[in-house]
Amino acid sequence: MLTNNISRYGADRLDTVYKIEIAFAPFRCVAPAPGLLYTTLWEADPQVKERLIYQDGEFIRVPPLSHPKIVDFPEPIGKLEAYVMPHEETRMLPKYIKGLKTVIVRGAWPPKIQNLLKFIKNFNVLKDEKIKVGNALISPREFIYKFLLQVPETKEQDLWGYALYIEV
Repeated sequence: MLTNNISRYGADRLDTVYKIEIAFAPFRCVAPAPGLLYTTLWEADPQVKERLIYQDGEFIRVPPLSHPKIVDFPEPIGKLEAYVMPHEETRMLPKYIKGLKTVIVRGAWPPKIQNLLKFIKNFNVLKDEKIKVGNALISPREFIYKFLLQVPETKEQDLWGYALYIEV
């Protein structure tokens, strides 16, 4: 993975490395394809066990949208609040870089998507327990997924791009 390699490159140029922080900003619409929508919702799911930080030599499971940090991404993206996301670097980097005490990986989305993720978290939308909608039984998770795939606004995004921030 590119971020692992960049982190290692930075670490190899220092005498001691205690902390690596990674942040990414995928600027795209929320539902360009079913798999990408699924991944975005998965990243906000409170049940995800892979959302970890590595702190003081231990892996700690954290809730969605936790450990916020303002990250100054290159323009035209600029400053955004980023939150811990489940990414493999948290588990991989401590294995290969000696002395690490902290690894945190955060993600920042376009404001419209950030607001959607906050709504999903605040109202616990990603539940599997079925509810009655009209004459049908459907889980909130299934409803939001199918709804977002069909709404034209989920295919819109003014600025498309990707930014990466790595601090070693």
